[in-house]
Amino acid sequence: MTRPTMTESQLQASILDLARTHRLLAFHVRDSRKSVGVGFPDLVLAGVGGVLFRELKNATLQPTPEQMAWLGTLDAGGADAALWRPEHWYSGEVAATLARLAKPRMQLPPEVAK
Repeated sequence: MTRPTMTESQLQASILDLARTHRLLAFHVRDSRKSVGVGFPDLVLAGVGGVLFRELKNATLQPTPEQMAWLGTLDAGGADAALWRPEHWYSGEVAATLARLAKPRMQLPPEVAK
């Protein structure tokens, strides 16, 4: 079965709709080329389970060197930063990631945390 073609805009709209369903905070960078942070990821999503940064691309477009520099630097610094394409939506990866983001991280019991 062939999946329908999903544009970057459609992917973004789908992710933001699901983020709202999970009551996550979402910030979309409209065009980082017009700011000091050229290449900054398209989305920042935050919930009680953490924060993530995502660059969005359609099935064929490649990220720019500046976008890859942001993702690499954020990842190296310990942030959850990655590229999402329509395949990540269709595979369920996006839904699973946003569901985890909406849940609190497991906290250690006080006797273990000492």
